[in-house]
Order: sequence, then structure tokens, then C-alpha cells
Amino acid sequence: MPKHARTVLGLDLGQHTIKAVLATANASRLKVTKMETLPVPADMTDPGKVLRKWWDEQGLGHIPVAVALGGSRVMYQSMVMEDDDPRRPDQVANIEAIRFGEMTDSQMVNTATPATPEPGERRLLISLARPDLLDQTLAPTQDAGLRVVNVLPAPVALYNGITALGEPVHQLSMFVDLGATHTEVVIGDGRGVRFARSFAMGTSQLTQNVATQGKLPPQQAERVRLQAKSFDELPGEAGRSCALFVNRWTQELSACLQMFKNLPGGDKEDRKVKRTLLSGGGSQWAPLFEALKEASPLPLGAVGRIAGHEQDQSAGFMIAAGLAADALGIGRASASLLPESLRAGLTRERNKRYWVATGIFALLSMGLIGGGTWLSLSQEREQLSRHNNMLQRGTNIRREIEQIEARMQLVEEMTQPLIRFVGNSARIRDLTLTIATEKGGEDFITFIGDSESYLELRVLAEEEPEEGQRRRTSLSQRQVNQNRAEGLRQARMNRLIVEGFTPREDLSTVRSLINALREHPAVRRADLLTDDFVFGDLQMDETWRQTGHRRFALDVMLVDSLGLEEGPGVQTRNQARRERPTPRRPR
Repeated sequence: MPKHARTVLGLDLGQHTIKAVLATANASRLKVTKMETLPVPADMTDPGKVLRKWWDEQGLGHIPVAVALGGSRVMYQSMVMEDDDPRRPDQVANIEAIRFGEMTDSQMVNTATPATPEPGERRLLISLARPDLLDQTLAPTQDAGLRVVNVLPAPVALYNGITALGEPVHQLSMFVDLGATHTEVVIGDGRGVRFARSFAMGTSQLTQNVATQGKLPPQQAERVRLQAKSFDELPGEAGRSCALFVNRWTQELSACLQMFKNLPGGDKEDRKVKRTLLSGGGSQWAPLFEALKEASPLPLGAVGRIAGHEQDQSAGFMIAAGLAADALGIGRASASLLPESLRAGLTRERNKRYWVATGIFALLSMGLIGGGTWLSLSQEREQLSRHNNMLQRGTNIRREIEQIEARMQLVEEMTQPLIRFVGNSARIRDLTLTIATEKGGEDFITFIGDSESYLELRVLAEEEPEEGQRRRTSLSQRQVNQNRAEGLRQARMNRLIVEGFTPREDLSTVRSLINALREHPAVRRADLLTDDFVFGDLQMDETWRQTGHRRFALDVMLVDSLGLEEGPGVQTRNQARRERPTPRRPR
């Protein structure tokens, strides 16, 4: 049994007495704090009531209890598993329980005890018990309301008790407990048990012979037997009956040794038992112990007294001590015949602690997660607030930049005409004088200006004709002129339009004027304006046609001046501004 309590109680429930050992663990050694023998009523009417009364007097509370199951209620089988057998020890025990259950018509409770704690151990001691006999053994503890944590076969408990109390076991030994009704035998070494058997021979048979020979009541016959210093002091033929008992008892021990040697499998040389240790009530009567020692097939000795209780007869408490050692988790040999109903209850009780711990851990984890989430959300909220403030400031800055750019654009647009005028006034004056000088004497100049002015005069400020037919014609002409004007909108003060009328059909004077303009240093190119960009004026054209004149328009491209954009292919300032990250002030 795994260790799960600091103080436990081992109960060896006998037919006439109950042996109780209260103990704790000191490392791997058993420390017995109290041991007591409880008499069982002769009629066995209610042993659970006696047990409960003693329990309450001791104030033991809810400490765990381990109980022994021995005598004829348990069957034992020693076996060796094949090397290639893939089964676990508990599976082997289940198969054996089914096989024996078919013979007894009952599902046997079983347990398997390996000979050593090594994982690959193949030698097993299988213990089998009928459920009805198991329930009968546990009835007093159930009636008393005790918390039973394990049920051990009595021979396994005997081995655990002797080894847990510090008895050195360096060689293969036979441990024998001579009780009132049965003798428990177990063979093992320092690593575990190898063989177990129980036979129905106990001191109650000697007491019964004394009572019969001396015609005494059983209680008085027990006192007479214990007070006798030898078999000869017993009344009648009781001494001879004791000698016969010793002879039969040693024969049973010899049979146990022979069965152990004849077990199938394994090494025969590995089964040589070196000694016998005797415990139980039978070892405490000196005449019987001496007779058994003399007749024993092996060197026979008595177990030592329990530490802390040297003044008391402790040989009868070895099985109860082994039960306590198992409940404390320090028993060398493991076994359990605990019914499934009690095992399930213990599992629930054991898991309940884990469930509570798991629940507490889950609550703490949820609290930590909740606290961490809240802290994280708070930090993210603060960070988001800071980001929002930064974005708001960025938005305000962007809005201010846009307002500044708009004001700069407005200022630039307002100053642009002045810049144009200042930059071009001198050469416009020179060009005007050149045109006036070089034009033909009969030619008339009606317009000298930049393309924008030409556009405004010819398109945006047209006069409405009075007659309906001419109004429709003028609207059509206006639409044509507007379409043509789109090609001139890129022109600035570096592109001049010179419009006029000449009476010469061959435009010879106009060509002379063009050649003169081409020679001018401020002119980059001069030529007739294409017909697509010549704006029509119905009233003016009709008037000049009557006088024999025809319209002409010159397109004069000036050289670069003052860093201004020139030519129809150059981008406008609005387009250039969209490509610049920040506005640039004009020089």
C-alpha cells in the first residue's frame, strides 16, 4: 500500500482475541506506539461492538486500518512465469482466480506478490480468497465503522512485520506464526516472499487437551497450561498430547519445506532455507518452544521483542505489526485482498484530495489569468489611448499643414501674375516694339498677349449674337473654341499669341514678321498658329472680310526667363505640387 498516513492501526482478528498495533513510520523502520490484545466474547456475538468501544476509548478518530486474512480462508500458490509470458502479475492472478472460481462456483478475490521488487520478476506468490469468507472477516471492522485501507494475507503481513521491525534477513528463512487456531508459514529473503501456507494447528488445541484431561473450563485450562514449566506438569495425558502436537507440527513444517523445494521452475539450489523464526502466542510458552526447537528440521529461533516494549510479550503482535507497516507504505512485500467496493471508496477518497487541490489550483489559475488579463487590458488600453492621442495630434498637424499649404498656394497664385509681369515686362515691351516695326504697313495687329489672355478674350468673354441663327452658330463656335483652348492652358507668359489682319492673300508681310521675330534674342520659336487653335469671331471676321483682309495668328515661344516653366509640355504648378512632399516657395 502506498504511504498515505502518519499513524495507522494493524488489526489481527483472531477467533479468541484481537491483536491491535498502533504505529508510525521512522524512515523505513516501524515504530510501534501502542499494542494491545482485545478479548473476543466466547459466543462471538458482537466483536464489532467490542472493537468500537475500545476504539472510542482510545480516541483513534479516522486513522486508517489494515486487516489480516489467514487460516483456511486463503489459498496460496507459488509459480514461476515463463520468460516469454507477456502477462503482468495481476493478469496471471486473475487467470488463476477464474480457474479456482470454476471449482468453488465463486469469483475469487486475488492478489499477486512478486518475489522481488524488480520489474521483470517472474516468481509470484498468488493468494486467493472467497468473497463470502472475506466479508466475514471484515464484518467486525465494518460494524465498528472503521476505515479499512487494505486486507493482507496473514503470511505476507508476518513477513512485513518482522522485516519492518528491523530483523536482519540476509538469507532464505522460514517465518512461522503459531497462533491459537492456525499456523501461518512464509518463506522469504531480504527482498521478498517466495512461499506461503497455512495449516490448522494452534495453541487452542493444547488448551483443549488440558481442559479435557483436567476437566477444567477453557479459561482455567489456559492458565494452567501457561503456568506449567514442562509438559509433565500438565494434568493427565495432556503432556503426551503436547508431544504428539509437536511431532505433527514439525511434520507440517517439513512438508512446507518439501513443497517449496519441489516448486516447478527455478534453481533448486536457490531454495535452501537456512533457519526458522517463530512468533505468535505459541512461541511465548517456554516448554512448547523448547520442544519445537528440538524437533525442528531447521535451526529455530524466536523473533526479538519490539523496540520500546521490551517488558511486554510482543511475539504475538508480528502479524499486526506487518499490517501497520503495509498501511504506512514501508512493507517489503505488497499484496491486497481488499474488496472492490472498499477499493473504489478509497480511490474516491484519495482522488477527492486531488480534486480539491485541482479545484483550488484551477481557481488560483483563473484568478491569475483574470488578473493578468485585466492588467494586460489596462496596459493595452493605456497604450491605445496614447496611440489615439498621437494619431489625434498627427491629424491636427496634418490639418494645419494642409491649411498652410492652401495659404501658400493662394499666395503663390496671387503673386504669380506679378512675377510674370515683372519677369516678362521688359522683353514683352521689346517684342511689341519689334512687331510694330517689322509688321507690314497695311497690316493691323488686334491682339498681343499670353495664351491665357487670348483664351479669356476669345472664349470666356464672347458677346452673344442678337439673331437666333447666329446665336446657335456662335454657341457651336464657342464649344469648338473651348475645346481648342485646352491645348493652350499649359502656356504661360513664355508663350505669346499675336493676332491681326492682313490684306495680302499670300501672307508675305506676315512671313517677314515671323522671320524678324525668329531673329529676336527673346524668341525661341515663332510660327503661324495652327488652324486648330485659331479662335473664330463671326462678327469681326465678316467685318474684315468686307474690307479685303484676312485673319492671322502667330504663336511665339519665348526663351526661358526667371526659372519659369515653359512650353506646352511642362507640368503646371498644381501637378508639380502633388508630386512634392512639401510646398516650395517661389524665388
